[in-house]
Amino acid sequence: MLVSLPLVFFGLKFIKVSMSVLGFLAGTVITSLIASVAFNFMAWATMQWVYFALVCIAVASIVAAITYHSPSMAIVVGAGALGYFGGLQLIAIASKLIGSSVEDIYKGAALAVCVMIAAYIGYKLKKAITILATSCAGSYLFFFAIGSFFGNYPDIDFINRKITNKSSQSYISWIYIGGTLLLFIIGASFQFSKYSEKSEDKSDAYNQDSNMKSDDFTGYY
Repeated sequence: MLVSLPLVFFGLKFIKVSMSVLGFLAGTVITSLIASVAFNFMAWATMQWVYFALVCIAVASIVAAITYHSPSMAIVVGAGALGYFGGLQLIAIASKLIGSSVEDIYKGAALAVCVMIAAYIGYKLKKAITILATSCAGSYLFFFAIGSFFGNYPDIDFINRKITNKSSQSYISWIYIGGTLLLFIIGASFQFSKYSEKSEDKSDAYNQDSNMKSDDFTGYY
């Protein structure tokens, strides 16, 4: 909760810190996912959890350091990753519509196209992608923290299955989901409004430097 609201409203201003926070979270999630596939968490003893925590922190710290020193690269890579996961969802939808699974060769080609398009968009629209990413991540973290305190935070996979099966959702789930979406919209709108005005006010000063590119994060930390 401590890092969520600064991400929502000031993610672009403190770009390096924001990217390092997102990098740390991404490193933690990736390490946890790999460990959950390779090992049986339920059978672990206390010391195994300690070792896992140390490895997870180390990996997440390395990713955070890389994203801190190379925020532009982190945005492009992150956009490509979103394109990959988005492509998987599109393939799943297509499979459901046609009533059969998509062949691997077409699946690979579709994923490659989605990754390239998303990475290109991330490269060309770095500021916009940063605002959307930080506002989205911060909003999710904020309501996840609330859910940890008060309970009943929705299981996203479970909700997806219920939506697919056209089952009813509990009102608590919709409160969390709606609150996350509302905070995301407010935060993104605030950042676009505030930092777009800042860029316009200083556009003349920016243009005086011939070495400065339009997609640089000049003026942000």
